[in-house]
Amino acid sequence: MEERGNRRLDSWKAIAAYLGRDIRTVIRWEKEKGLPVRRVPGGKRQMVYAYEQEMEAWLGKSSAENGAVETREPEQAATPETTAPETARTAGGRWTWTAWRWAGGGLILALGLLAAGLWWLWPPPASGLTLAQSGQNLLARNTKGKTIWSVRLAAPFTLKEVYPWRAGSRHHLLVAINSAPRPNQSGYMRSQLYDFRARDGKLLWQFTPQPQLRFRAGTYNPPWQFQGRAIAYRASGKKWIAWAVNHHTWWPGLLYVLDRRGRARSLFVNSGWIEEVQVYRSARRKELLALGISNSGDAGMLAVLPASGFQASSPETAGSPYQCLNCPAGRPLHYFLFPRSRLNRVTNEYFNLPGANITATGIEVQTHEGYAKKIDATAIYHFDRRWRLLSARFSDSYWNWRHQLRLQGLVKRRRAQSPERRGPAYVLSWTPRQGWRKLYPEHQR
Repeated sequence: MEERGNRRLDSWKAIAAYLGRDIRTVIRWEKEKGLPVRRVPGGKRQMVYAYEQEMEAWLGKSSAENGAVETREPEQAATPETTAPETARTAGGRWTWTAWRWAGGGLILALGLLAAGLWWLWPPPASGLTLAQSGQNLLARNTKGKTIWSVRLAAPFTLKEVYPWRAGSRHHLLVAINSAPRPNQSGYMRSQLYDFRARDGKLLWQFTPQPQLRFRAGTYNPPWQFQGRAIAYRASGKKWIAWAVNHHTWWPGLLYVLDRRGRARSLFVNSGWIEEVQVYRSARRKELLALGISNSGDAGMLAVLPASGFQASSPETAGSPYQCLNCPAGRPLHYFLFPRSRLNRVTNEYFNLPGANITATGIEVQTHEGYAKKIDATAIYHFDRRWRLLSARFSDSYWNWRHQLRLQGLVKRRRAQSPERRGPAYVLSWTPRQGWRKLYPEHQR
């Protein structure tokens, strides 16, 4: 039976707990400083034990000799021996230096993995990048002007436009370029649309329009050239990209809708160039607006299309030179023509290019009657969300231009005598149900 105050300590763990130190320190004291630890003979792994009185005597002796052993903390009850592996804690609940080091390393590793995941899921926005051209290389620079990636394209090119967009959490860059012709093609530049991953410049896809269209006036071959702009939008739960291109010389225009992988899903062919594309939510649905010129109508043009899932061409008179023979048979939801003004014709402007502004109550279409001469003279048309024409007016700058032309002798009548004094007379409208008809603004009815 053990004497009172001379309890037996039957493991390294119990000895370390009694001394208030970690196990590695106690083992080192046993080897270097003669800590009185006994071993049970026999077996591959000898068991150790020690007595409390011998521990106290050794502590007193070591402290008296050279202070080599630090004064231990107040004694705590020894933790019973268990079969579980020893943890990084001592019996007193303190963390050892090794435990802290491992914990710190694990924390740093976890933070690094978290940062990498955040970079992958939420990389820096594409809007913070600037693209530039250097020879055949496309360079992406950050806000500090540092080049973060560079891509070499296959042929000499001219950078036209860059459009940041997102697909889920991924940031992309749509890049429209005009590239040099291939050796077996005509000497015209051809337009291509590239989609690059914003964070590293990986090319995800590229699209080159290649249709050959047959009209009664003749056949029109590639290349097709970018003229307006591309837009990315969501409709029917999917991401879409609308891109308009025109024939390199003549009048046909194309509007493509691509899916997020660059595959053409919809096509609209217009007998005239397409200069602008917008997305608009009418009273019934989300719609795609294509604005440009109608060569057959000699007027500004607005085509209203479904936001996705269409194959269509502009409505043309059968047998006319503008009738397409191999174009999609479908038609737009609405097709509007805005006749050229008298001043536009007097000054030989040739066309009145339209633009659209979306408002809270509908849409405003402005035709630029002095576009070629860069004169800010417009006709302004207001439609409600059901495409009913509410008003049509000429801007003040239009009447100022008319006054200047009258002083030059190109216009004879005063404003009060002009047939246009109350604004544009009408808009031509086409729908699949009603065909062609004239829409009169309320003040003209």
